[in-house]
Amino acid sequence: MSKYDTVDEMLMELELNTKVFKDDPLKKNVNSRIDRINNKYLIELKSRKHSIDKIKQWGGATIERDKYRALMRECGDKTPGYINKFPCGSYYGWNLKKIKEPSWYEKMYNISTVENKGLRPKIVGDLQFEDGKKLI
Repeated sequence: MSKYDTVDEMLMELELNTKVFKDDPLKKNVNSRIDRINNKYLIELKSRKHSIDKIKQWGGATIERDKYRALMRECGDKTPGYINKFPCGSYYGWNLKKIKEPSWYEKMYNISTVENKGLRPKIVGDLQFEDGKKLI
């Protein structure tokens, strides 16, 4: 397995480490399905293809229940975070310990975001922008 699953992941890590986490850089978390780790945070990264306004209209930034639960289970004394990058270049982050657990529902999604392998149902919930913080 390569260090990065996608170019977006690599670019997000570089930009976040330059602008947000320069004193405690994020690094690939090789022992978990969670994307990144540093001394304070356990973070899942997501690059969005749609605008913030469109995602707000749809109900919020979607997080998979499995990823949410893995973040909460594995965080220990670290802060579980979910960071989304949007086409406008903005980043929003959510501290999952400080917000109410999303209401879960089933929706059809691509099996893989990297390859076109068809659709499958996923259990997801929506994170509200007012519960998060604009990072960049």
